[in-house]
Amino acid sequence: MWASARSQGPARREPGFAVTVPDIGTLIVRLVRVDRVVRRDAIRVAAARRHQLIQAALLRARLELLANRSARAAAREIDDAIRGRRGGSPDRVLRAAIVGLLSNQLGYLDDLPREARIRQLIEK
Repeated sequence: MWASARSQGPARREPGFAVTVPDIGTLIVRLVRVDRVVRRDAIRVAAARRHQLIQAALLRARLELLANRSARAAAREIDDAIRGRRGGSPDRVLRAAIVGLLSNQLGYLDDLPREARIRQLIEK
């Protein structure tokens, strides 16, 4: 069960959360036809959900991979890893593990915040 869930993206692995995603072209056509106010609300809900997923993934990376570091050092290490910088730690394996964990949880890393915001999210 888990092997097939990994290939289907992060939404499939979360217990109690299942989404059927239609063909991307069909989805775009349906979004274009939706009322502007409804579309804006749907985008707002999707952005809030993405923010929750990002925060959960960052917390998981902090707890699983960077538990022995301060919040500031962990945020710097995460930021360096996702931006491809060597940073303060020469540990390539740790950076690869951080990127792998976040990629598995989130799918893509283009919209992750910078170091200061990461620190705020993992301190909560």
